[in-house]
Amino acid sequence: DAPGCLAGLRARLHAGHAALGPAVELARAAESARWARLALALGRDRPPALVVAADHRVDLLLLAEPAFAAELADAALAPLAALPAATRARLLETLDAWLRHRGAASAAAAELHVHAQTVRYRVGRLRALLGARIDGAEGRLELELALRARRLGPPSR
Repeated sequence: DAPGCLAGLRARLHAGHAALGPAVELARAAESARWARLALALGRDRPPALVVAADHRVDLLLLAEPAFAAELADAALAPLAALPAATRARLLETLDAWLRHRGAASAAAAELHVHAQTVRYRVGRLRALLGARIDGAEGRLELELALRARRLGPPSR
């Protein structure tokens, strides 16, 4: 945690992936190493870099229990499972952008390179499929975690 240490570590990493667990007392070193190993999995599809576990706590939480995360994703997104693959992909991409932009259709539309009305139409379809959860804080959290779990882990069963 000393000033400049993180920047120094990043500067020395020339190739490959590395991960840094949280700074802890010696008795908890194994726990820090576990978080670092999980964080290392986050770098697998990215350019070589230092992955700092403390910067990815939500993702690490999902990686710590992959079976539970997959089950959460399957259950939360089950209403979309029967849709054709292309339709499901568009709706999931829209849901992800819409959630990240806190329901702002115009911002989600700009990210997706579609008209804001297209986002509103897709969110209407999502609302019909997912029900009231899409409008409640708990439901939106569950949906966002489900989308993250899908991005992080292997495809669900």
